Amino acid sequence: MLSQFMNYSGYARLIDHWRRTLGASLHEIQYEQLVADPRQVGAAAAGACGLPWHDSALAVERNTDVCLTQSAAQVRRPIYRSSAGRWRHYRAHLGPLAHALQRLGVATPEFD
Repeated sequence: MLSQFMNYSGYARLIDHWRRTLGASLHEIQYEQLVADPRQVGAAAAGACGLPWHDSALAVERNTDVCLTQSAAQVRRPIYRSSAGRWRHYRAHLGPLAHALQRLGVATPEFD
C-alpha cells in the first residue's frame, strides 16, 4: 500500500513541476467543476488548446466512434454528477490515508 502512496506522491510532485514550469499555460480541469458545468469547463479547455467549442461535444453518449478502453460502456452515458463528492461518505475512514499523503508532502485541503 505504501507504493500506492508513493505513486500519488510522485504524481503530485510532477504536476507541481508542470505548474511551476508552465504557469498559466497549464490548463487544469477539476472533475467536480467539469460535471457541474460541462459547457463552461469544456469551452475553456477548448479555448486553452486553441480549438473552437461546439456544444455537440456535450452529447458524449451520441459519439459513435469506437472506444477500446475499460470504460467503453461508461463513455456511452450522458455526463452525470453522481460520482462527484462520493468520497465524502468515507471521510471518517480516509484520515489515515490523508495523513500518510501529508507526510509525503501531498496537500490534502479537504482534511486540513
